[in-house]
Amino acid sequence: MKSTNILHLLSNLSLYTACLFLFTTCGGDDEAPSEPLLGTYQFTLATFTQAASFTNNGTPLNFAVGGNASDFVSEPLLAEAPCTGPANARLEFRSDGKTYLTCVNETTPAEEQGTWTINPARTILTLTVPTTASPTGNFSIAIENLSITSTSISGTINSLPAPIEITNPIGQGNIQFIKVNVTFTKVP
Repeated sequence: MKSTNILHLLSNLSLYTACLFLFTTCGGDDEAPSEPLLGTYQFTLATFTQAASFTNNGTPLNFAVGGNASDFVSEPLLAEAPCTGPANARLEFRSDGKTYLTCVNETTPAEEQGTWTINPARTILTLTVPTTASPTGNFSIAIENLSITSTSISGTINSLPAPIEITNPIGQGNIQFIKVNVTFTKVP
């Protein structure tokens, strides 16, 4: 009788230990949460947050606050896209911290563009793009006051290089820094 009680006690103890093990190992998700930024985005809008002036073959071009700045943003971000049509260019954020230029409605393969980082407070997204126009070989754009939703990324670029004379490339003697609000819309 005594051996039956001991076996019964050992059996219950084993059952309790197994339950305890199951509850502690299955109780929570150990996977890191998915980064909501990941995916493919279409550049959709940029507006000036301060007035800006340019020239076009010497003719002054002035933009007021709220004016359309899309051409000045899409050029540095999407100009190198391998797409046959510029309107097909998209920016893809991958989990390895790299950005790719992709093309919709085309069979053109995606090309690595640069990298992305986001600060711990999730308020600044920095895009770094290799370029021969910079002495460092890289060009960085910081999107501040960052807002990431399930459908878009938006924020402010406080120091975007832009040409003074728009018919010439950005470079020494033909550079200024503009401030713009930007929006990218997530695409399936």
